[in-house]
Amino acid sequence: MFEGLSEKLSGIFDKLTGRGALSEADVDAAMREVRRALLEADVALDVVRSFVDKVRAQAIGANVIKSVTPGQMVVKIVHDELVDMLGSEADPIDLAAAPRGADRIYYLVKARFFDGVKFFRVVNGSDGKPFVAQFGMSGDTAVTRAWHGTRIPDDSVRRSNVRGTLAFAAGGPNTRTTQVYVNFSDNSRLDRQGFAVFGEVVAGMATVVDELYRGYPDVPSQDSIARQGNAYLTRKYPRLDGVEKARVVQEWRRE
Repeated sequence: MFEGLSEKLSGIFDKLTGRGALSEADVDAAMREVRRALLEADVALDVVRSFVDKVRAQAIGANVIKSVTPGQMVVKIVHDELVDMLGSEADPIDLAAAPRGADRIYYLVKARFFDGVKFFRVVNGSDGKPFVAQFGMSGDTAVTRAWHGTRIPDDSVRRSNVRGTLAFAAGGPNTRTTQVYVNFSDNSRLDRQGFAVFGEVVAGMATVVDELYRGYPDVPSQDSIARQGNAYLTRKYPRLDGVEKARVVQEWRRE
């Protein structure tokens, strides 16, 4: 095995720190150095994963993280772990851990679908601990009708449902539409049920998600939300928290 591999990877990362938000070229250059190291050694996966996680966190953009204010959170699309390690010339959205889910969430955010939606299902698990916060039903009934039946095929599960990750809710195979949930804790049992993680909260988990109101003894009726929109939720569940607006704040495009 290549001697001092961990130190070599740390050196690569050290060259990147202090630059603020990384460009795609910076990350590509770092990945080229990692590939050279891999050619020289039989690398333990957990060593490389630790390095890639550092680069990924830096690449989300230091300026984006620093600009987060109370009540805001930042979600990023997660990539396939093997792609993260070895690099690729493909478009980032095609390298996502759940590419169909990533494409759908990107389109929804660009279309401002989530503006004004409520976290209508914030529940505890059977063990009494926080389970998931679910959202993604439009407060506008016309929008709900427009998206009804717009299902996307399932993605393979490549990342686990751990704390802070996001995935689409589903009622069975190939039934994902617009509803999304955030995991409060380690819900890796959902992996076996086919819930494919597409993103993770990288800022605001403790200050936003953990603080979502979950004091109602019952869960709002999804049929009523579909028929009446936010008027129903405001009347029956006035203390529910919601999304003021959701925007794409950073994206990489290849020339």
